[in-house]
Amino acid sequence: MIFRATRIPCLRVTIALLLAFALAGCHTWVEIPEPFAPWIVESDCESVRLVANGIEIEMTEPEVSGEILTGQVASRSMRISVPISSISRVQARHVDRLRTSGAVSVGAVTAAVILGLVAGGSDEGDALD
Repeated sequence: MIFRATRIPCLRVTIALLLAFALAGCHTWVEIPEPFAPWIVESDCESVRLVANGIEIEMTEPEVSGEILTGQVASRSMRISVPISSISRVQARHVDRLRTSGAVSVGAVTAAVILGLVAGGSDEGDALD
């Protein structure tokens, strides 16, 4: 029984990690057609990636006010404002349902296999009790 008891915490950690991975989902960047501003206002998206004056910027909490896009720079703790007229491309972060369901399925199958291996494992340790 001692042998099994040492494998159960490992199983719990593995399952917890698989669930965390699956719940995080798989995100992709989706190209947003012009005009950008109405889409950003209506979609209430959390994160955008844009190219303004040839510079790529990833921005969280984007807000449009008139002809200005304002948001938090993802890699730094500062807010910036970018004139919409200087933006040549916008992408929005989007949950890919197919990849997410695939990750959940793989995680569930892996957890079931690990559970089967632990539950059906050797009882060699039972003789030590």
